[in-house]
Amino acid sequence: MLRIPPQEFFDRYDNHRLLLDEENTLLQGLPHIKISYERDLERTECHQQTIDKVLEELGLEKRTVSTKLKKINNTSPEKLVENLDELHKGFLARGWEWTL
Repeated sequence: MLRIPPQEFFDRYDNHRLLLDEENTLLQGLPHIKISYERDLERTECHQQTIDKVLEELGLEKRTVSTKLKKINNTSPEKLVENLDELHKGFLARGWEWTL
């Protein structure tokens, strides 16, 4: 199992959140397309509708997409991360539970 150093993880996570906030500020008022990995890309069956949405927004002709990539790890985080409870508590304490 993997043990993730909590403070290092939270420091890096916080840094990434700050960068994302900066990115969102820069995009304010600009037309852009929001794509979520979990909603739009994680499952292969979502790929076509996602690319259709992007191409339509860009005014481009739709085309068929495919991938040879396959998800190889279907193990739950509970079985992969030794200190998942500790990390979860840290997320709750920081008000980041919306990301879980």
